[in-house]
Amino acid sequence: MTLQNVFYVLAILWMSISLLMLIGIVALLLFIKNKIATAHDNIMHKIASFTHSATVVNDVAAGVGAAVAATTAKRIRKFMNRKS
Repeated sequence: MTLQNVFYVLAILWMSISLLMLIGIVALLLFIKNKIATAHDNIMHKIASFTHSATVVNDVAAGVGAAVAATTAKRIRKFMNRKS
């Protein structure tokens, strides 16, 4: 083997290894991107469920408050009518 052939063989090996490394790096970056997107979606889902549960709690509290106000108003009217 001449020096030129050795150089060509080493260059072909180097380019092949570099190409495989490039493909591996691209695959790794795509994997990381998908993991980040999944984590983002999970966080957004948790925030949405938290705000939904907070809305439900607010609705329940508003309903209880309205019921208490209605009952109090009825008792005040009843008390005022009894005094008259």
